[in-house]
Amino acid sequence: MSEKVETEKGEMPDWEDLMAEQGGAGRFQYLVFLMVELPTMTTGLMAYCMSFLMLPPDFVCDHRSGKEWQSIPADSDLHRQHCNPTYFCTNSDTIRWQIDANGYNSLRNWMTDFRLECESGRAIGMVGGSYFFGYIVSTLITKQIVDGMGRKRAFWLSRGIQAFVYLCMVSLPTEKRYFQWFYVLLFLMGLQNNVNRTAGCNYYCEIMPHDKKDFFIAFMEVFENGGEVIIALYFMLSDGDWRVPYLCAT
Repeated sequence: MSEKVETEKGEMPDWEDLMAEQGGAGRFQYLVFLMVELPTMTTGLMAYCMSFLMLPPDFVCDHRSGKEWQSIPADSDLHRQHCNPTYFCTNSDTIRWQIDANGYNSLRNWMTDFRLECESGRAIGMVGGSYFFGYIVSTLITKQIVDGMGRKRAFWLSRGIQAFVYLCMVSLPTEKRYFQWFYVLLFLMGLQNNVNRTAGCNYYCEIMPHDKKDFFIAFMEVFENGGEVIIALYFMLSDGDWRVPYLCAT
């Protein structure tokens, strides 16, 4: 093999020269790009969409007036002051509430499915924090994983972890006590994301001709942010369950 790639001077030819002799980027490079980026786009459903998945719904409230309950108008100052979790979660004797199913912000997301309206700010913040903590930890071990297993195995391991995480999420019963498992699953999701990028994205960048790298890197960003666009359109144009895009992504 070495005799075929050495020049008359005994020197190894430049990678760019070899690519040029073969016609530049071909079917193999494009296939690798799609095999890496299409699964990566599904990662965006998790990494970039917390604002949809944890968006509090709209509420309708009644307040006690003597012995009777009176509805609070949606556009009133009383509604803005009292018809929110900060107030009604600690004043259930003077106000009662329910989710406004027709409200603009009332999505079928994690907040409504697991009834997290009255959870503490710390518990809500840990949702995104678990993912990013996993990503931080992964920076310490990704090099060892990729070098030890090889890029192909490391990449498919990360894809397997993502599929496992999504399947667990959509399978969990919609009870508040089960939502604690989401912290573990989100940690695993953050852990695999860096492995995926290092093993997959860096690989196809290395096999691309220099004059095509900017083109592929631009499309890489399009694919990775495509998950956010898809789920934004999904929630805007339908009242569907959050599980549907995650099952499709699996």
